[in-house]
Amino acid sequence: MKASPFPRGWAWLGLALAVIGWVAFLALTPGGVLRKTDYVAAAVCHRRPEHSFFVGDHQLPLCQRCSGTFPGALTGLLVQWLLWRRRRALRFADWRMLLLMAGLAAPWALDGVNSFTSELPWGEVGVGILGYAPQPWLRLLTGILMGTAMSVFLAPAFNQTMWADGVEEPTIRSWRELALLLAIELAVGAAIYLAEP
Repeated sequence: MKASPFPRGWAWLGLALAVIGWVAFLALTPGGVLRKTDYVAAAVCHRRPEHSFFVGDHQLPLCQRCSGTFPGALTGLLVQWLLWRRRRALRFADWRMLLLMAGLAAPWALDGVNSFTSELPWGEVGVGILGYAPQPWLRLLTGILMGTAMSVFLAPAFNQTMWADGVEEPTIRSWRELALLLAIELAVGAAIYLAEP
């Protein structure tokens, strides 16, 4: 088996520098932890209040759709790498599973277009081009589905980038595993939705 040409010491150095960077960010920037998460989230999300969840009077760092997308992607990666121990699996899932994952990304895009067009001055007020009013739960659900799809593509892509001595197996081996992953993702989405008072 061919050894990875990337020295392990450099990986640990990179991890140590990342931790030092996070500690410096937490210690040296103004505001509490919630304000700091707002700074980070502003780099990846529009954070419009009317599209966001609130806890008390505090707007959460990500909009409803991103509150599904990012945790969905992270959950999918953690399931594949930690629960199923596929940290070195180099192959993508079966092409039919990948096609299904691409299909799960479509509602995210369509609901986003519908949500955007619901705020345009033409047509019925509050109803998008697809004929329905945007809903917080639907934004979250489409985000979770997109995050799941992202994780199915990202896990093997990351493994191929990091490991020259990886294992020639897919990160998701069966439809049963894919169904379990989707069930876990939907449970995460339900937990996020129910956490808002």
